[in-house]
Amino acid sequence: MKRTKKNRVESRDNSTTLVASGTSVRGDIQFSGRLYISGAVTGRITTEAGAPATLVVDEDGRVEGDIQATHVIIAGRVDGNVIASERLEVAATARVSGDVSYRQLGVELGGLLNGKLLLLEGDESRGNVRVFELSGGGDRDA
Repeated sequence: MKRTKKNRVESRDNSTTLVASGTSVRGDIQFSGRLYISGAVTGRITTEAGAPATLVVDEDGRVEGDIQATHVIIAGRVDGNVIASERLEVAATARVSGDVSYRQLGVELGGLLNGKLLLLEGDESRGNVRVFELSGGGDRDA
């Protein structure tokens, strides 16, 4: 299969960077594409200007510092402010201490957000808050 210049550019745009479990990074990170954190990062995480990007902090991941990305998925721990210019997803295992800004917010039952929730200005009709996997209809006594 022949690779063209265009294909190489496209593959770079869709690249994934991994901070693996057991790895610790100190310092600011600027990325494009997808950044997957399973280790620990201490520092500010931002995307390249105008580049759509997804940040995933898995259950074992930890970030101490502010985050700014298009799409942010948190299942681990974040101590810092989070700005998701499009969508923020918070899993049941997530622990976030800091203010979060978003256009769309999904919070799974059990996920912890300790800070202010701020809907980003703009197309406010797109912003929403959802709680996933609600079960039953209220309190249940055994």
